[in-house]
Amino acid sequence: MVAPQQLGLTRVFAEFSLLPYLLRYLPPVPRYQKPEIPRLWYGSLMPPVNTDHIEEDDIPKGEHIDDYIAADVWQLTRRLDLITPEGNLSSVARSMLAQQRAVDDYTALNETLAAQIKTHYRGLLDLSIVELLQESARGLANGDSPWTGYSPGLLLIEIQYLIELAHFDAASAQQQPRLLAARRDEALSAADMAEPDPGVHDMQNTIEHADAVADFYLSNLIPVGRQTMTLTEIRSTAMLFTFTGLLTELSLAGPVQCLGAPEGE
Repeated sequence: MVAPQQLGLTRVFAEFSLLPYLLRYLPPVPRYQKPEIPRLWYGSLMPPVNTDHIEEDDIPKGEHIDDYIAADVWQLTRRLDLITPEGNLSSVARSMLAQQRAVDDYTALNETLAAQIKTHYRGLLDLSIVELLQESARGLANGDSPWTGYSPGLLLIEIQYLIELAHFDAASAQQQPRLLAARRDEALSAADMAEPDPGVHDMQNTIEHADAVADFYLSNLIPVGRQTMTLTEIRSTAMLFTFTGLLTELSLAGPVQCLGAPEGE
């Protein structure tokens, strides 16, 4: 159901509030018929579906974006057991739809998606990717670097690294929550940025900090040409984590995305 190279939960789809509508109008699949993407989904996913996060180069050549998004919804709903292997609604999806009190009530959707992600989104050796990301975000938030306040959570490059590592080296992935802060210090030292510049705006410091960390990862840990996840895949998967409350958005403005662990998790 998921291509071997797809490590993110979603490749491009980010309009998660559409899921109850799409599931509610999922046509039943007759016995012995091969399940396939409902034709209705293609028409329902036309603009104004959010595409601002999509990099044009991340859409395969010759693939129409609407078809690519519909296929992505199909794999996501099957991956999270909202649709059975036979192509019908699962008991989880039926329960979620029954709990929806209004068209714009997403409480049941958020809770269901969060629970299904915790259950089904795992790396090697059944490693929980949710727990890995949340523990790593907490470790960064509790750091004692003078830069901690500028990005007190996971940057997208760190999310990419953790997800990829979880799928290929679970033992190393489990060590990351206690290593990420020191790795940031190493990145900033390499960029000759021991402390924030008091002469510039906080946002400029935040951007320069994020750039230094990203450069370090791309130069030493995720070399260009060996990246498995696309930028769009990283963004849309991160958006799903924030939509469900599994991570929280800490940077509410500007070009730097920084995600933290939710309180109480």
